[in-house]
Amino acid sequence: MCQKNCGTTVASALRACDGVSAVSVSFPLAAALVHGTAQSNALVVAVEDMGFDAQVVTDASESEELARQLGGGDDIPAVAPAAQAQAAEIVLRVTGMMCQKNCGTTATNALRNTAGVSSAV
Repeated sequence: MCQKNCGTTVASALRACDGVSAVSVSFPLAAALVHGTAQSNALVVAVEDMGFDAQVVTDASESEELARQLGGGDDIPAVAPAAQAQAAEIVLRVTGMMCQKNCGTTATNALRNTAGVSSAV
């Protein structure tokens, strides 16, 4: 229900960071994959400024598995050899993507307008 709104919001925030060359966000995985030269702390701040919580995945096996599931390498642009040494994939855990403002309100209003429903919150 929330990939369109929350996922897009998180992806846009990450793409706006200096040094980001590609982004993939998954609501079901509660994760984001960022490729480029951006600083991980800047990525976390960008996501948190949008109202979500974020942290860098530091466990190597978890990071590799999430990167695989998020399509690491598929959306990665060609990088000049000199820049390749600086480019990295950073995996973030993103929590709080639940779209209460958009999806939650829409669902609540639909329920309230349904015959026989006396209350919806």
